[in-house]
Amino acid sequence: MTEVKTADVPETVETRSVLGVRERREALLVSRVALAELTGFTPAVIWRCEDGRPKAEEMAKITEALDTVEKDGLPEHLRKTRIAVPHEPKAKIPSKVELIQRLARVTHLLDEALAAKTAKEMRALVEQAQVAGTGGEAQDEKQDDATEATNDDK
Repeated sequence: MTEVKTADVPETVETRSVLGVRERREALLVSRVALAELTGFTPAVIWRCEDGRPKAEEMAKITEALDTVEKDGLPEHLRKTRIAVPHEPKAKIPSKVELIQRLARVTHLLDEALAAKTAKEMRALVEQAQVAGTGGEAQDEKQDDATEATNDDK
């Protein structure tokens, strides 16, 4: 049996298509599903043709569709639209030690809030405990506010 090399095959519409359907489709940025819709075939038929097992009538239609896409572009309804979604950095997950420290800080602040003499002082301490529980940076400012409120009441 004589092995036929690609260079030995005369280039006709059918052979040109069989030998590079997948490459041509991918170069034109056409999905298998879109090509199937353009030809009226199923994606499985397109895959089979790309795999080197085409039928002549299928290859003629696929070649024609790819020629049309190459000439006129892919129809709008078959284009995949990609929406750029801003990528937000993932929040740092606190370590066990950090969580224990937060909990201790929140407990201390809530104990102080229970012992507060005024509603304003209590509110400031509770807000500070909320910020400390989420790992916020505003803890020191709130502590200063709570201390000032306590000093003002005296």
